[in-house]
Amino acid sequence: MKQYTKILTPFADKGKWKSVLEVIQEMRAEGLEPNEFTCTCVITALANNPEGGLADAAEEAFEQMRSTGIRPTTMSYTALITAMANAHGGKKWKDAERIFQEMVAEGIALDVQAFTALITAYEKAAGGSQWEKALRSFQQMRDAGIKPNDVAYTALITALAKALKGSQWKLALNFLREMQEAGLKPSILTYTGLIAAVGNAPEGSQWKLAINLFEKMESEGVRADAIAYSALFSALSKAKARGKELSQKAEKYFWKMDSEDILPDVRTCNSFLRVMKQAPKRDQWQKMERCYNMMTSEGPEPNAETYTLLLFSIGNAPDFTGPFAKRAVELLICARGKRGFANSKKHARLKHLLAKAGMKAEAEDLIE
Repeated sequence: MKQYTKILTPFADKGKWKSVLEVIQEMRAEGLEPNEFTCTCVITALANNPEGGLADAAEEAFEQMRSTGIRPTTMSYTALITAMANAHGGKKWKDAERIFQEMVAEGIALDVQAFTALITAYEKAAGGSQWEKALRSFQQMRDAGIKPNDVAYTALITALAKALKGSQWKLALNFLREMQEAGLKPSILTYTGLIAAVGNAPEGSQWKLAINLFEKMESEGVRADAIAYSALFSALSKAKARGKELSQKAEKYFWKMDSEDILPDVRTCNSFLRVMKQAPKRDQWQKMERCYNMMTSEGPEPNAETYTLLLFSIGNAPDFTGPFAKRAVELLICARGKRGFANSKKHARLKHLLAKAGMKAEAEDLIE
């Protein structure tokens, strides 16, 4: 049985449920009947399916286990709650709550993993984070004498970070401090959630705090990934107070990402372009064009918003003459094929500038 345990566990953790079922079939052929461990591996694999937790199949496997007389344990209940938490769109969060309550009613021992699975379900809930429920569950865990670990703190911080309009960003930061005082190390998920939260603060993006968190993360040896950079640039692009300092910081981190071979997505690039749109006019276009050239050569593919931002910037060029006018026409031609590109009212000024630059025919053809 030991050799099968070593085989099943990695398959379950990676969500390879078909491989788990194949191994169990092989075990049966050798006369080994399924037990609580093998059944839990099936549920765990379904919960961890890379394409989204297969919640209904996981619950069916759970019920089959019970029907054969195998009593579920803390691990099997936790696996099922995780399956509900990982369901597409967070639509099964109430089922996660129901299963947890059933677990309590059955007298099954609760542990940090069970509470964390429930908090994660609240964090991912359809319609928005159920952060109040997540906070209550976290407190119940502590009241039960169960010490939260780094994963539990991260689940709670992420739930708070996802609160409507970033309303709980200060509370999320308090738990970060508490987590670190307890000697626990925040992960990339912890920091990414916090950076996103301070960027969405109802008082306006706390962009300097977002940068501080990003730098703190890196100083602790946590390497930023594309999602962390995306959260940072989203926070920077939402800043109310625009100026030279903001654009310089954005430029520094954008090209740092490039030097680390981290490919941004189009949302990150557009966030960067929105910040650069507020840079001093004398070098605004040059900085934005560099980003665009990178996108066209390495990816990601520019979209309608990319072209709208670029065309706004080029229209602000101090000396809109030949080279700028020709570049604007090139961009308009590329933009026309992008879904959602509006080429009328937003570019009335550009149409006027092109006409003044002797390209009235092109302007009439490309801008409605």
